[in-house]
Amino acid sequence: MSLEKVKILDENWKEPVKRLLKLRDTHSGMSKDSIDFDGIWNDEYINKYFDPNEPYFLWGYIDDGKLISICGVYKWKLIPRCTTTIFVSDYSVGMGIFAVVEDMWRVHFRWMLENGIKQGFTFSDAATTLDAVIAKTRMQKAKRELLKRAGDNQWFTQVEEVVKANTDTSWTGFKIITGNRKWPIDMVIKSYTYTGGWFEKD
Repeated sequence: MSLEKVKILDENWKEPVKRLLKLRDTHSGMSKDSIDFDGIWNDEYINKYFDPNEPYFLWGYIDDGKLISICGVYKWKLIPRCTTTIFVSDYSVGMGIFAVVEDMWRVHFRWMLENGIKQGFTFSDAATTLDAVIAKTRMQKAKRELLKRAGDNQWFTQVEEVVKANTDTSWTGFKIITGNRKWPIDMVIKSYTYTGGWFEKD
């Protein structure tokens, strides 16, 4: 493990973050153009992740001075919850991405508990998310085991809602997760909840 390589990024990393964001052609299985990705992740929005007065921040995985991966986090204002907003990695990582992601999730889980947050959410395309839940292939199983290891098998993940294409989430409280917008493909809201050692997991 290389947990010391995972840090909350300050504004000195803003340009490397922008470069990583430009690397990707898709977002959650959708072309960037189809969802106006650059319009969503514009300078004003990116700046929020570096503003200490905003409830946003970015985890960064830094290897030998190079930003390899980022993971965005939104800390809810009214109740102790958080949402991971985006995950992007440099293509050069290759299969090493599994170790990088595991380290980032491990640090994120620790941060959550240190801040009294025992439940978080992710929002991603249904095809990728549900494949990981079913976990039939070796790759899918590896992704699921990665999260178990990162959380020391003390976090329970489940699908909260499948949001159908071009529709709103059925619960108003989840609109903060969907970005208060409709998406052109089926999406999934998934939660991860700290259970400690009391919940038996297969």
